[in-house]
Amino acid sequence: MKNIFDAIDYKFFQVFSGENRRIHAEIIMVVSDFFKRHNNTSFVEKEDLVNHLTDYINQRDFDKVLDDEGNDISTSSAREKALNKLNLFKRNGWLIEEKVENYVDIIQFDDNALILLKALEDISSNSAPKEYTGYIYVIDNLLRYFDYNQGISIIEQVYDNTETLMNRLRGLNSSIKKYLTKLLNEDNEDAEKLLKTLLSDYQENVINKAFSNLKLSDNPSKYKNQILSRLNELRSKEGMEKLIANFRKTKTSKDSDDVIEKQLIYQIDYIYDNIEFLQQTILMIDVKNAKYVKSSTSKLSFILSENYDVEGKIENILKLMKHQKNEEHYAHAFGLYKMGIVDSQSLYKPRSYRSLVSETPLEIVTEIDQDYVDQVRLNLFKDNRFSTKTINEYVKNILSKHDQVKASELDFQNNEDLTRLILIQLYAHHEHMCYQTVSANEVVTSNNIEYNDFWIMKRGEHSAK
Repeated sequence: MKNIFDAIDYKFFQVFSGENRRIHAEIIMVVSDFFKRHNNTSFVEKEDLVNHLTDYINQRDFDKVLDDEGNDISTSSAREKALNKLNLFKRNGWLIEEKVENYVDIIQFDDNALILLKALEDISSNSAPKEYTGYIYVIDNLLRYFDYNQGISIIEQVYDNTETLMNRLRGLNSSIKKYLTKLLNEDNEDAEKLLKTLLSDYQENVINKAFSNLKLSDNPSKYKNQILSRLNELRSKEGMEKLIANFRKTKTSKDSDDVIEKQLIYQIDYIYDNIEFLQQTILMIDVKNAKYVKSSTSKLSFILSENYDVEGKIENILKLMKHQKNEEHYAHAFGLYKMGIVDSQSLYKPRSYRSLVSETPLEIVTEIDQDYVDQVRLNLFKDNRFSTKTINEYVKNILSKHDQVKASELDFQNNEDLTRLILIQLYAHHEHMCYQTVSANEVVTSNNIEYNDFWIMKRGEHSAK
């Protein structure tokens, strides 16, 4: 098993520990941006970089800057701080300094640092690629027209595509969990903020149209059998002999045929196992997303309800009492009583007396008004007005009159309409819904609530330009 510290120095990550870790993270990004401004050249002159970093530190005015030994250098000049931090990144393997002709000092990034910088930028800006489509098609196409003369190269491409797809799906699964945790733990009762989270952040960053396409357009199940069959051929004795022969031609290796075969089997097995269980992986994500939607709906119903339930009132009062301990203020809210002390009389059972029930004549019950019965029935089933079936029927009725419609064009008069609008977007990726949604790339305001507008259209159609 390869170890990362065989490729980089153990001090590489030390810049992101200690009291100045946030300062170091900010400075290395500033250095990276400076390189990009120079048309992504592989090096810059040290003096230019020092001057740029000096100007940045002057403007930024960090609270407390420490040197390698932990000494406070906050009173030092901005240039001294810039030089100190550049030297720190050089010593820890991020930057390389060398002297070129005319005795000019240049700075360049270590190649491993460039790889990690890209990952750090993606994480900090949440800009990691969110596409999930196309991978299955590429994998199927590569294996369908497999050429043993390029066998090793093709297997590496298939392996990379499989690994990328699975990593992004795992990341999606993790993202849903983060949103769910945030939704349940936040004491937020702002309908507009929750609407923004559901219709913008969650929809774009988690269940975007790309994931829906993976389920509906790509449909991994239609490629699965063909891919697995081809992989079995590659794992056969004849297939493996051809692959090992191609490996010998294209790679420089002193490994035995057995070692090479184990490496190839490992890659092929990885592809096979992940393609075989891809549908289950997608199903798990769907289940977690359904849980998020259900929790969101419950919270929306609570926030938008005109009458708080009793449990909600008690919970809010207890939270308030916890943080603002003012007995006089809450004395008349409700009573809290201590339990009585258990004594010898606690289990005493008093004697009960029977009494004869007096006879009363039966009264003729008047007929119940049918309108009243209908109203009661309507109230009993009112909670189902936000189910997937109800929302689907609601949208189907709209699309029977229009080919497509914008969310902002729908009647939006009360809290129930607001909840329905959110659920139309959240339910759109379900397999059995009659419609799909596409972002309109514009922000609209309706009833003092701002949200990203979107098109609602029949499934399989494209939005208007």
